[in-house]
Amino acid sequence: MRRKPVGLPPECERTYRATLAMLKANPQINLVMLASNWGFMPDSVYRREGDATSHEAGLRLMRETFLDLLPRLASPGRRIILFADIPHWASDPLPCVAAHDGSLLRAPCRREVDRLTPAEFGQDQRDVDAMFRSLRGVRDDVVVAVPADKMCDQSGCMARFDGQFLYFDRDHFRRNIPLATRERFADLLGLPALIDVGGGGAKAAAQAGE
Repeated sequence: MRRKPVGLPPECERTYRATLAMLKANPQINLVMLASNWGFMPDSVYRREGDATSHEAGLRLMRETFLDLLPRLASPGRRIILFADIPHWASDPLPCVAAHDGSLLRAPCRREVDRLTPAEFGQDQRDVDAMFRSLRGVRDDVVVAVPADKMCDQSGCMARFDGQFLYFDRDHFRRNIPLATRERFADLLGLPALIDVGGGGAKAAAQAGE
């Protein structure tokens, strides 16, 4: 799989091959997690030079690539976690958060910032999440975690938890959220079970919503 406009840079190819070699040489590694900014990929990935790109074709190619990659990562006793994106805003919400806060003098902002509305959490994101969900059950050693399954309902996705605004920008969580809130939010997402290599895949899958 290649990505416009860069194709497959040599450093990416080297890193990919070195990672596979490291995992093969170290079967004692018992947890591998794949996480990225997946949302931009469907519209820009292709298999061969000259191939046309489209959202639908990109989703199929991503799924095919995961199905090819997962056996290469596997080893007896190793768990593989596919971690989908957190819900993304359409644009940076922080200016409106500051306007709503009232501590700074700013022009009024009518944008909803306590939740990501369905318009903010767009169909393209939902399509990528659906692709990840389609990989559930393809292998016993793979757990698929989709944060939106824990953060969203039909009315949108949470942007606050325990009174804390979660986001640093449109697609990253804040790093300075109080520790107690972080721990409770991690529990909500099922992260402790995901990274508990001694707890077994069934518990992790249940916590991830599989």
